[in-house]
Amino acid sequence: MPECSANKYPKEVIQNATIDIEPDFECSEADKMNEIENDLQSFLTNEICVDNCTISTNSKCLDEVSNEKEEEISNIIKRHAPRPKSTQNKNKRRRKKFRINIQVREKYSKDSRILTKLDHKSGSIVFDQPQFICPAGYISKRDFCVQCPRGTYQVKNKCLSCEFGFYSSEHGVTSCTPCPQHFSTRKLRSKSITECKKQCPPGTHARKKAVKNPRRHHKKIIERPTLEPFCKSCPVGYYQDEYGQLECSPCPKGYTTYGYGSTNVGECIESAEEICLKSKNICNNGKCSVRDRIHYQCDCFEGYVGSHCEKRKEICRNNPCQNGGSCVVGYDNTNQPEYKCMCFENYFGSFCEKVVNKCKLKCMNGGSCFEYDDNQFMCLCTEGYTGELCEPETPYCVNDICENNGTCLEKSTTYECECPNGFIGKRCHLLPCDFKPCPQNAICINTNEDKTSRNSYRCVCTEGWSGESCNTKLNFCSPNSCKNNGTCTNLPTNFECNCPKPFHGANCENEYNANYSIVFERFKTSDYVRLPVLEIDLQEISVCLWLKVTDNFNYGTLVSYATRENDNAFTLTDYTGLIMYVNGQYIATNVFLNDGIWHHVCATWRSNEGIYQVYIDGNLRQFGSGLSANRLISGNGYMIIGQEQDTLGGKFSQAETFVGRMTLIDIWSKVLTKEDIFRHYHDCVNPIYGDLYTWGEFQFHIQGNLRIESSHFCNECPRPKNVFNGQVEVIENSAFYKCNEGYKIGNDFKNGRKCLKSSKWEGQREPYCRRLYCGPPGFLKNGFIHGTNYYFEDQVICGCVYGYNLIGEERLTCGKYGKWEPAKPKCIGPQCKAFKIPANGKFTVFTETPHEEYKEDITMLDVGTQIEITCKEGTNLIGESVITCQDEGVWDNDPPVCESPYTTTPKPIRCSVDELPSAPEHGYLVEESLEAYQNEVTKTVEYNCNIGFLVEGLNSSFCRDDGSWSDVDVTCNRVSCGYPSMLDHGFVVQKNYLFGDEAIFDCETGYYLNGSSSISCGENGLFEESMPKCIRITCNAPDANAIKNGKVYGKNNFFGDILRFECDQGFILNGSSFITCGKEGVWSSEFPECRKISCGPPGDLDNGFSFGRSYKYGNYITFECKEGLS
Repeated sequence: MPECSANKYPKEVIQNATIDIEPDFECSEADKMNEIENDLQSFLTNEICVDNCTISTNSKCLDEVSNEKEEEISNIIKRHAPRPKSTQNKNKRRRKKFRINIQVREKYSKDSRILTKLDHKSGSIVFDQPQFICPAGYISKRDFCVQCPRGTYQVKNKCLSCEFGFYSSEHGVTSCTPCPQHFSTRKLRSKSITECKKQCPPGTHARKKAVKNPRRHHKKIIERPTLEPFCKSCPVGYYQDEYGQLECSPCPKGYTTYGYGSTNVGECIESAEEICLKSKNICNNGKCSVRDRIHYQCDCFEGYVGSHCEKRKEICRNNPCQNGGSCVVGYDNTNQPEYKCMCFENYFGSFCEKVVNKCKLKCMNGGSCFEYDDNQFMCLCTEGYTGELCEPETPYCVNDICENNGTCLEKSTTYECECPNGFIGKRCHLLPCDFKPCPQNAICINTNEDKTSRNSYRCVCTEGWSGESCNTKLNFCSPNSCKNNGTCTNLPTNFECNCPKPFHGANCENEYNANYSIVFERFKTSDYVRLPVLEIDLQEISVCLWLKVTDNFNYGTLVSYATRENDNAFTLTDYTGLIMYVNGQYIATNVFLNDGIWHHVCATWRSNEGIYQVYIDGNLRQFGSGLSANRLISGNGYMIIGQEQDTLGGKFSQAETFVGRMTLIDIWSKVLTKEDIFRHYHDCVNPIYGDLYTWGEFQFHIQGNLRIESSHFCNECPRPKNVFNGQVEVIENSAFYKCNEGYKIGNDFKNGRKCLKSSKWEGQREPYCRRLYCGPPGFLKNGFIHGTNYYFEDQVICGCVYGYNLIGEERLTCGKYGKWEPAKPKCIGPQCKAFKIPANGKFTVFTETPHEEYKEDITMLDVGTQIEITCKEGTNLIGESVITCQDEGVWDNDPPVCESPYTTTPKPIRCSVDELPSAPEHGYLVEESLEAYQNEVTKTVEYNCNIGFLVEGLNSSFCRDDGSWSDVDVTCNRVSCGYPSMLDHGFVVQKNYLFGDEAIFDCETGYYLNGSSSISCGENGLFEESMPKCIRITCNAPDANAIKNGKVYGKNNFFGDILRFECDQGFILNGSSFITCGKEGVWSSEFPECRKISCGPPGDLDNGFSFGRSYKYGNYITFECKEGLS
């Protein structure tokens, strides 16, 4: 609506004027110029000014021509040429002109004079139009100052509209107020901060939106970026880190994003396609294929398995050969493993599944030959045939014995008539009503049933009668008058049925056809569905529908309900980010529906607390409260499909036109339960229908050029694709996936994959069985773990650093439950023996973990551990306050004691060397320490271990004050070399690898050991010999002439490879047709020979002779007849 602006009279009026005088003096004569100017000012003051009037002047002497050309013309005139006749040139030739500028300023009044021209003795004074001086925020209009309205600001004598992102909430401002940061306006000339809407945030982008232009600039197109909620999330592979941008930035080439709405380039990740392209050998013996944008998978070549196809598959493990056949592994031309079945006699085929048919009987009429004993055969005949060869019998069915087109069936001793519907009797010659089964007042009507019997009839009462015996007068509203739960109403002479949706008809016997879809093909505001007026107010509403959209340009409106009071009483709009309006309030979702896939959308709202829910494809995607809480959706409005109403029933916008397909729209006056929503989404057998509008009615309310097409909904889904490393089984209406051991189906389909109402299988991506992932096995303290693959059946090897022993299994396998098996081992190195806390003392232990109190139950402490000893008050520390466990497993000092200063310490007694504790097994007493004790340098002696052994425990003994040696708790353990390196195609026989032990190696079947079969563990914890290798066993390769007059099939000569021999035409094989490379590197038999076929002697020729002694292939025999015969 236009607004009224304040106006007021201007404060002052200004009129400017000029007068040009041709002086008779030079411009340098300033006194004369001032005299003329003062005279003119006095004249004007007397002639014009009365009160509150001021006159100001300034003058300028013009005595130069305007340009060089005119000056040149002037010079020519002086010397040679006549004066030009042009008046214009005449004026320009003047050398002097005295111009006085005048300004008259006076207070405005209604009686103010408007001057135009005034004569003076020096010339005429010409006045410009008056200028009204208005306050700030006003512009002059005729004789008034008009205040600039809201939404504009004043610049000079104009009120300009506030630009996008600015507003003015007050009249008469000279500048507009900017919206808060990251906010803007949808139109020019905004008047309030409430018109500032949030710009599209990072992760989204705006679209260009045309806005209405002023009439005088109607041809000029003005566009602005859309604001929330009309924002579109950045598509996959794009990001946006700023507000209010019109497009998202693409990720670097070869990169993509996890999903929609990425907010910075850091969310771009390398795509699976790029990984496969750059890392060509990432799948060792397979092909890298893109599973989706982010994940890749390795499709292994035949004979290989593993997450990266790094393992060969034992293809004969399950013995696919049938009927006792044996499976043999071979390799094809590309060195890929393949199996072959060696079949027993009388069996053949790839799996020995076929049997050689030796039967010689010719069974007739579909009979089959059967061997019931060695070389004994018989015919198994089909029904109606007997005899040795299933010959036909004499028929009973002749002469059209069955009437009324009945079909005669032969039996063993008789015949039987198969009657058409409606007929009974031995020869199909009777009808059920022929037996007159109905009572009086009834008519017998034969019924058409698949299996007609004497009961295949019904009795229909004559008009006016009812009841089982037709002896009761007719009641118009009988229980079955109205079908399909219709409500019957008695009328004077008839009845009327009130039918539930979607049924109609006099008896509610008809159902609206819902097997169709409506196609919205055009960006036209004339195409939509307008349903009948909704007459009731709504406290609750539910709308469920199916749609399929590929439009990326429009917002697109699904449902729009408007009343006279509110054009957004209930609206579902924008399939690029679904928005739900109720009574003008809205919530925005990040639901995208324009991906070209059928989606099920269900939205509900309840007035109480404004609770709303949005379900997509049966899943709750958004819910909340406070949306138009405790208000009603008013009745007497229009429900329109495919357009968005800006007024009741019209004013559609092309940008909000729906383009796509819709079907099965139902609308209720209640909030559906989750079970009801799922039923509408999935159930084709017992569907539910809206109580306000149901889909069957929509086809009768189409406006414009919409197309109806047959629906493919509620048909059987196609057979699902097979799943790699698993199986799929269809039970009723669901596909159930089962993965092989060590593989797992995605969580989306662990309870089965449903065939949807749209006749498509649930989910946008095909399910797959992925290998279970155990994850990295973690850190091994004082050790290491080798291995970078952490999927099912992958293995890692554990080892310890020098000086530490592995306790537990060294190989860990990723098991079938996604856990490493067995438990992770430990690396145990030298340790110091713990000792008791001294009397009156306290220990604090410092390890790699934070310090802790000393515990009495600790028996051993790791190398590097420090113990701090503090004494109680009143006692003194004797010895070092901190002792450390050294690398050799001994303390650097003797444990201190806490003694009272008042205690009398007896003189210590020397210990006898003869009573020293014995050295440990594989150990000895260190002579240097004994010598130091004897020289009274120390009170302690030390023990050490022989070469190849490590000290473990307390390896020293000290002389106590009572003359006894302390106990020695030390053992000498053999040095461990750890597990030797892995041997490809081989294994280690022995599992103890301590000093002096030997690791014995052997190879898998088909390989031989190259190198030493054993290596020894040395004194330094390293194996002394180099590792052997397992080399694949080979047999002598056949040359091109390995078999004359024949061919050899099979190019490889490794262990297990098979060679097959065939002879040329006319030759027969002498020897085995198959030989196998054995584990000793020798073929299983000698190469066969191809010998010529022998035809044998041709026999005697009556009255003739034969010549020739060789009867082999290619030889000739000649015959001659006796003389006189030919």
